[in-house]
Order: sequence, then structure tokens, then C-alpha cells
Amino acid sequence: MNINHITFKILKVNFRRYLLFLLCCSYSIMVFFIFATVYTNSSFMNNFQTSSIASNIIAPSISVAIFSIFFMIYAYSSFLKYRKSEFGLFMILGMTNSDALKMMRLEISIIAGISMLLGLLSGTLCSPLFYYLVIKLTNIKGIHFSLTLNSYLYSIVFFIVVYIFMLMYSVITIRKNELIDLLKQVRIKDNDFLSHPVWGIIGIVIIGFSFFDMSFNFKSDNSFVLLRSFFASIIGLYLCISNIIFFLSIPLKLSRKLKYRYMLCITDLKYTLGQTKKVLFIMSLLASITIVFVSISVIIMLQSQRIAIAYNPYDIAYVKSNNINNISDNTLDDIIKKGGDTVISNRTLEIINMGNFVYLSDKNINVTLGYKLPVEKGHFISLYQVVSDDGYENKLDEFSNINIPIGNTWVKVANQSNTTQVLFNRLNKLEYSNIFILNDSDYLDIRSSCMPDNIGEIKLMNFQDWKNTNKINDDINAALTQYNKQQSKTPEQYNSDMEYLYQTASKIGDYNTQMQSASFLLFLSSFVAMLFFVSSEILVHFKLLTEFEKEKIKYRKLNKIGIKSQEVARIISCELFVLFFVPIMLSILLATFYCYNLAINAGEGSLSALYSIIIGLIYLVVQSLYYFIYKRFYIRKILSAI
Repeated sequence: MNINHITFKILKVNFRRYLLFLLCCSYSIMVFFIFATVYTNSSFMNNFQTSSIASNIIAPSISVAIFSIFFMIYAYSSFLKYRKSEFGLFMILGMTNSDALKMMRLEISIIAGISMLLGLLSGTLCSPLFYYLVIKLTNIKGIHFSLTLNSYLYSIVFFIVVYIFMLMYSVITIRKNELIDLLKQVRIKDNDFLSHPVWGIIGIVIIGFSFFDMSFNFKSDNSFVLLRSFFASIIGLYLCISNIIFFLSIPLKLSRKLKYRYMLCITDLKYTLGQTKKVLFIMSLLASITIVFVSISVIIMLQSQRIAIAYNPYDIAYVKSNNINNISDNTLDDIIKKGGDTVISNRTLEIINMGNFVYLSDKNINVTLGYKLPVEKGHFISLYQVVSDDGYENKLDEFSNINIPIGNTWVKVANQSNTTQVLFNRLNKLEYSNIFILNDSDYLDIRSSCMPDNIGEIKLMNFQDWKNTNKINDDINAALTQYNKQQSKTPEQYNSDMEYLYQTASKIGDYNTQMQSASFLLFLSSFVAMLFFVSSEILVHFKLLTEFEKEKIKYRKLNKIGIKSQEVARIISCELFVLFFVPIMLSILLATFYCYNLAINAGEGSLSALYSIIIGLIYLVVQSLYYFIYKRFYIRKILSAI
């Protein structure tokens, strides 16, 4: 009998244990592939019209990728822990380290190959449904589902990298352990190097420092503080979880009755803490990320109207020039009449658009828009159309002086000041332009010498009820597109990106986009939440399944020395309670703090914290239901074995 025959016999006998590990790998690949199909869809990701919506997939995708790596490696480490004693037995019979590694490589290769096929197949079948739900919930039009070669390549490369890590872990594990250690692996006390009260106190101090750092140093334009605080919190959390027995023992010391009631539970948790703390830590992170993602999506959805109004002082606006968007007033009036809403103001602001530089007259702004922004001759005011509390990092390019074209010469003008406010709607055509307000005399000098095509207007309209302007806005955009295609020298090359560049900027348009973006993020967050919840329960089940034989022997011995079945059930309930609920409590604390600080700049800190608590409680209720079902099943299984 050779290594191959032995390997296949072991696979056949331990099919259920191998099957669980195989399903974990397939599950991770399937989820990664589903996200990869969206990420590699160029019509969705590289479309100007959906760029703000598509960007929401980045953070969930990174979270899913990181989770998949740790999830598969943890599943494999738990699986390998059980296999070590078998390798020890084989070595007694004459198998060498080289033979053991060869068997391990063959096992992993078989599982990896099957997992890859199942994961890609299930991902291929499920990704159209996932894509359909995305399009249906966000109401995005003109985007089609497609399976690209890159989505398969990314998934395969991703899994190969994880597979290499598994092989490296196998080599290190087999070679560093002595034969006697392999034989006693399932009975060896887990490593608890960090399990000392001093480390627990250090963990609390680190978490306190990270909270202080986030509270006093975080700004919406400084994401480094968030990363620094978050990683510090993770380190502190791990140290606290490594000393969870110390913290649980504190209230027990206050009551002698409680101390003796839960003594066996505490000592057993301390014995298995090395493996338990990994599960607690991963579950805490998964739950924290879930609560934060879902809370942020709900807040973005609630903030959609405020942001739409803040960036659009006028209900509908568009820029026009001699050959762009120059529809007639009669056409515009017909569209408005058919739209069913009433215009209450209609203004026109003249601009000079010269590539990346847009010039405005201070006189025109003050008369047309009603602002008081006087500019001295030979000076300019830099206009940054930015809402400071929009939740985004807005980088502003500052100019000390600029050269303006007057006649055939360039005249240098100095910076008078900068102003950060939204004077008119943020138009796509002017989004990446530098906007300068000039003295009216300097403005007229430029106007007199520039090309007619550089002189344009911004049409600014307000209606009786902006929420009823959806049809008017769509019809205006359709008219603008039709006009631009007719004026274009190559109408067939007038694509969707050019259409997006010249479309209107409106409250209703931005509101719809914000709602689509929030719906997309909420769907992704809910999907990730479900994924993380299922994964957390798999982690717990994997841990308990791996340790079942050892637990059965332990409780059988306890039963022989007089420990009754009711007491065994209480010990098991206590251990499961810690596994199921400690991570949730810690995650609600972390998520509430970070949600509050992420939204405080937008004035929604308290509301964000409230939503994170509500979502955390919903998570807790679902976890409780699963806890009672699983506890009953696991206790019955243990009691029937003793």
C-alpha cells in the first residue's frame, strides 16, 4: 500500500470531517467570485454615471477578501489540529516526515481542486442572481450582466495564494513538532502566552488610547487617524480577549456561590483559551464590521436629501454655450409645461470656460445670485464648491496668483481670498475645473478678447416642488443629448460618458443617485452581514466539532466521578454562552464608538450611534435564537455520548 492508497482510504473514512473543510473553502471562493464579477464588469465600474455608486463595492470587497483568507486558513488549522495525532500514529509505524508531508500535500491538493471547481461553479450560478438584485434594488439602467475571464482568473489566483499558505503552514507544523507532541496534540493545553492580567490591562489601555486618538484627532479629510485608531483597537481587543478569563473571574470573586457554580466552566475555558480566543477575536471583528457597514449605509440613505440640497442650491441647472446644450427657450418651456410643475425662478449666470479654468464676474454673481463677493481689480477669489460635512475627503488646490489672458498677453493677478461654498449646482462639465471670481473690469477684458465658444451660461431654475421634477429633469437631459448629437461632427461617437458630462445638475438627480448608492451599499452590507453571521456560526461549529472527541472523553470522566448530567449541561451552556455572546457585546461597543465618530462631522453622530446599537441588538436577537437551538443540539449530543 503506497501513500496515495492510504490518503484515499483516510479521505473515505473521515469523509464528514473533510467535507466540512471542503465546503468552507468552496463557500469562500464562491463569495469572492461573486464580488469579482461585479468588480470586473467594465460597464458598471468604468461608467461615469455609476462611478459614485460603484465605488461602494471597494470596502466590502476588501473585507470579503481579507475574511476569506483568514476563514480558510483558520478552517485548515482546525482541521490540521485533528490530523496531527494521525500523523503521529503513522510515524510510529515507520512513516517519515517526508512521507507525512507528501500525504498532506496530496490531501490539500485534492480538497483545493474540488473546492475550486465547486466554488467557481456555484459562483457562476449565483452571480446572475446577485447582479439582478443589485440592479433591481438600485434601479440602475443600461448596465448588463457579464461573466469575464478576469473574474475567474482573480478567483483562481486568490485561492492559489491561500493554498500556498496552507502548504507552508503544513510544512512548518509537521517539521517543528516531535513525535510525542503529534500523538498528544488533541490533549495538549492550548498556547496562552498572552493570558496574564498585565496583558489584559495593557489591552484596555491601548483601546482607551485608540478611542482618545479617534475622538480628538479624526477629521473627514484624514483617514490615517481612522486606520491608526482601528488597528490599535484590534491589538487591544486581542489582548483583552486573550485575558477574557481574568475579566470574567472578577464578578465571580464577589460571590462565593457563583464562584463554585461556574468554577469548572472557567477552568475549562482557561485550558482551551488558545483556540477559543482566536474564534472570539474573529467573531468580534466580523460582527463589528457588519454593524459598521450596515449603520453607515442606513445613515447615507437618511442623508441623501440633505446632501442633494446642499450641493444643488437650484432645483435644476445646466451649462450651455454656442454649440453645447444650446436648446431654445421654447423647447425648455414646452418641457416644463409637460412636466407638471411650476417655475418660481429662472436665472442665467454668464461664465468664461477656458479648459481647466473658469472665470466669473463678481458683479454678475452679486446681481444674479444675490451674494456679496466684491473682488478688487487685479485680484481673484478661488471658489471651491464643497460641502465640508459631506463625509468625503475634498482636496483643494490653492493658488497664490494666476495669469489671465487679456488680448495677446497674460496678466498676473493675485489671490484675494478663498471661499468654500456652493454658489450654484455642481455641474459635471465644471467638476474638475478651477473656478475664479474676478473683478468685473478684469472679467470684461478677458471676455472682449476670447473666442465666442468660450463664453457660456449656466441656467439656474427653481420649481414649486423639486421632488416632482423627475420627469422635467429627464426630458431636459433627453433634449440636451439630442441637440448635442445633432451638433456633433460625429454623432455616432457621442457616447454615454460625453452625455454624462453635459447633463443637468439637479436636486432630484443627485437625490436619486444618493439613494441608489445608499441602496447598493446597504445591499452589499446586508450580504456581507449574512456572510459574516453564517461564517461566525461555522467557526463555532468547526471548533466544537474538532474538539468533540476530547470533550466527550472529558465529560465521561467527570460523570464517573459524580458530576451529574444537569451540571454537565450547565458547564456546556456557560462555555457556549461565552462563545456566542462575548464577541457580540464587544463588537457593539467598538461599532457604536466608530459609527459615532465617523458621522459626528456631518452632525449625525448620535443618530449613527443609535442605529449601530439597534443593528447590534438585532444581531444579538438572531444570535440568541441560534444559541438556544445549537445549545440544545450540542448538549444532547454530548450527553448521549457519556
